[in-house]
Amino acid sequence: MGSINVTKQFSEYPAGRYRRDGNFSGEVFRDDWLAPYLDRHDVVEIDLDGAMGYGSSFLEEAFGGLVRKHKMKPACYGKS
Repeated sequence: MGSINVTKQFSEYPAGRYRRDGNFSGEVFRDDWLAPYLDRHDVVEIDLDGAMGYGSSFLEEAFGGLVRKHKMKPACYGKS
Protein backbone atom coordinates (compact mmCIF):
# COMPACT_ATOMS: atom_id res chain seq x y z
CA MET A 1 0.00 0.00 0.00
CA GLY A 2 1.23 3.47 -0.85
CA SER A 3 0.24 6.77 0.67
CA ILE A 4 0.32 10.41 -0.34
CA ASN A 5 -0.09 13.25 2.14
CA VAL A 6 -1.10 16.05 -0.21
CA THR A 7 -0.15 19.00 2.00
CA LYS A 8 3.20 17.57 3.10
CA GLN A 9 4.29 16.08 -0.22
CA PHE A 10 2.54 18.20 -2.85
CA SER A 11 1.15 21.57 -1.69
CA GLU A 12 -0.85 23.26 1.05
CA TYR A 13 -2.51 25.30 -1.72
CA PRO A 14 -3.50 22.91 -4.52
CA ALA A 15 -5.40 24.79 -7.20
CA GLY A 16 -6.36 24.75 -10.83
CA ARG A 17 -7.25 22.09 -13.32
CA TYR A 18 -4.49 22.12 -15.92
CA ARG A 19 -0.70 22.22 -15.82
CA ARG A 20 -0.86 25.72 -17.36
CA ASP A 21 -2.76 26.84 -14.24
CA GLY A 22 0.32 26.32 -12.08
CA ASN A 23 2.66 23.83 -10.49
CA PHE A 24 0.03 22.57 -8.06
CA SER A 25 -2.87 21.82 -10.39
CA GLY A 26 -5.00 18.70 -10.54
CA GLU A 27 -3.29 17.62 -13.76
CA VAL A 28 0.18 17.89 -12.17
CA PHE A 29 -0.98 15.97 -9.09
CA ARG A 30 -2.58 13.24 -11.21
CA ASP A 31 0.21 12.77 -13.75
CA ASP A 32 3.26 13.37 -11.55
CA TRP A 33 2.08 11.90 -8.24
CA LEU A 34 -1.13 9.89 -8.23
CA ALA A 35 -0.82 7.83 -11.43
CA PRO A 36 2.81 6.80 -10.72
CA TYR A 37 1.86 5.73 -7.17
CA LEU A 38 -1.04 3.68 -8.55
CA ASP A 39 1.32 2.03 -11.04
CA ARG A 40 3.52 0.88 -8.14
CA HIS A 41 0.85 0.03 -5.54
CA ASP A 42 -2.50 -1.76 -5.65
CA VAL A 43 -3.96 0.64 -3.09
CA VAL A 44 -2.99 4.25 -2.43
CA GLU A 45 -4.26 6.13 0.60
CA ILE A 46 -4.57 9.86 -0.06
CA ASP A 47 -4.58 12.18 2.94
CA LEU A 48 -6.32 15.43 1.99
CA ASP A 49 -6.21 17.00 5.49
CA GLY A 50 -4.52 20.32 6.09
CA ALA A 51 -5.04 22.11 2.79
CA MET A 52 -6.70 25.50 2.66
CA GLY A 53 -9.33 23.88 0.45
CA TYR A 54 -9.80 21.98 -2.78
CA GLY A 55 -11.50 23.43 -5.81
CA SER A 56 -13.82 21.20 -7.79
CA SER A 57 -11.64 21.67 -10.88
CA PHE A 58 -8.57 20.34 -9.03
CA LEU A 59 -10.44 17.33 -7.64
CA GLU A 60 -12.18 16.47 -10.89
CA GLU A 61 -9.00 16.66 -12.94
CA ALA A 62 -6.95 14.70 -10.41
CA PHE A 63 -9.44 11.91 -9.75
CA GLY A 64 -11.86 12.01 -12.67
CA GLY A 65 -8.87 12.29 -14.98
CA LEU A 66 -7.63 8.91 -13.78
CA VAL A 67 -10.68 7.37 -15.42
CA ARG A 68 -10.69 9.60 -18.52
CA LYS A 69 -7.00 9.90 -19.33
CA HIS A 70 -5.40 6.89 -17.66
CA LYS A 71 -8.28 4.52 -18.40
CA MET A 72 -8.49 3.39 -14.78
CA LYS A 73 -11.72 1.81 -13.69
CA PRO A 74 -13.52 3.55 -10.83
CA ALA A 75 -13.47 1.61 -7.58
CA CYS A 76 -14.38 2.40 -4.02
CA TYR A 77 -12.30 1.28 -1.09
CA GLY A 78 -12.90 2.63 2.34
CA LYS A 79 -12.11 1.96 5.94
CA SER A 80 -14.86 0.26 7.86
